[in-house]
Amino acid sequence: MPKHQSKPRVAVHKFSSCDGCQLALLNLGEGLLQLAELVQFVHFVEMGPIDEDAEVDIAIVEGSISTAEEAERIREVRAKSKYLIAIGACATTGGIQALRNLNDAEMQALLRLLVQEYRQTRIQQRKGFWASLGVAMLVLFSGLIA
Repeated sequence: MPKHQSKPRVAVHKFSSCDGCQLALLNLGEGLLQLAELVQFVHFVEMGPIDEDAEVDIAIVEGSISTAEEAERIREVRAKSKYLIAIGACATTGGIQALRNLNDAEMQALLRLLVQEYRQTRIQQRKGFWASLGVAMLVLFSGLIA
């Protein structure tokens, strides 16, 4: 007779962010309900269960590590999880919070790029500017601006 396997325990942890990634998970609707049948959410503040210190199989992390307290907390989350998955721009590349880490030269490079893009797109439709701005931000957060 096969042993009864318990559901994998999952925690969703929030760090410095807008909560958008957690809300995106909640907005999965039927998909989230199906996932909830396969796993046990033990910590997911936006959904209800709160047990930040739980040992889990999978820790999902959204948001950037922006303070010394968060640096300590992410170490604790990692120590209490078998797998850690970072989701979203903040967790994977620092998000908008990463701007404060730029030195003056990097900030000037970003501003020059944005002004150049704006000038090039003034004769284009407005949506062209926003697309260029999005590309500029992607380049910044991908670490491609030296």
